[in-house]
Amino acid sequence: MTERRNYLNNWMIQASKLVGANIAKHRKKKGLTQEQLAQESGITSEYVSRLENQKENPTVNLLERIAKALSIEVIDLFRR
Repeated sequence: MTERRNYLNNWMIQASKLVGANIAKHRKKKGLTQEQLAQESGITSEYVSRLENQKENPTVNLLERIAKALSIEVIDLFRR
């Protein structure tokens, strides 16, 4: 059971890093500031910063809104 929990914890950490990095990458590629992405996604710029720095775990609903604002699919936030 402990091995499984460790595996899941490690997977969540890696997913958070990947999502955060991809939000920043796609935001910059689209030429948006954190403030602009926040406004288009219905969140604060501080929250965008926390997402990009892996300090928050977004909900699926929020990932959908962010992806829409970035004109990408949610799966793109999980691509290496």
